[in-house]
Amino acid sequence: MTNKFIGFAVFVLTVFIFHIHVNAENISSKESSELEGFLKEKMGKLVPPDAKIEVKGFQPTPLMGFKQGTFVITTSKGSGELPYLISDDKKYLVFGEPVDTKTFQAGPLGIKQGKIQIGAGPAIPVLMSNDGRYLVIGGELLEYKQKSSN
Repeated sequence: MTNKFIGFAVFVLTVFIFHIHVNAENISSKESSELEGFLKEKMGKLVPPDAKIEVKGFQPTPLMGFKQGTFVITTSKGSGELPYLISDDKKYLVFGEPVDTKTFQAGPLGIKQGKIQIGAGPAIPVLMSNDGRYLVIGGELLEYKQKSSN
């Protein structure tokens, strides 16, 4: 796969990761075809011309009003999966997966600490304010002690 495609896939996967292991619902060939066309149209040059796209069906998510699915993209240079969320009314599509922040541990200063998994790579540390309004992706909370000068 091209570096641009891999970079884009990594970026997309950093957005809300959480795996739900349930059976996917069947989707019609028309829905599948429309989603394939949408992906090619919106991703432009990031999707190689020889790409074959398979749409895996919808699964329930913990987000009310959304289901999730996966684009399986196969090219002459390799293959990969691109997860997405789709609204129940099928008007909105979001690339990525939800993250269950209930697993984050309480830390000092009103900050929760957790990790998100991106593919087979190492887990990425995440900091989140206790109210859930702010995220720092890739950030770590380190204890800093100034040396006392004598």
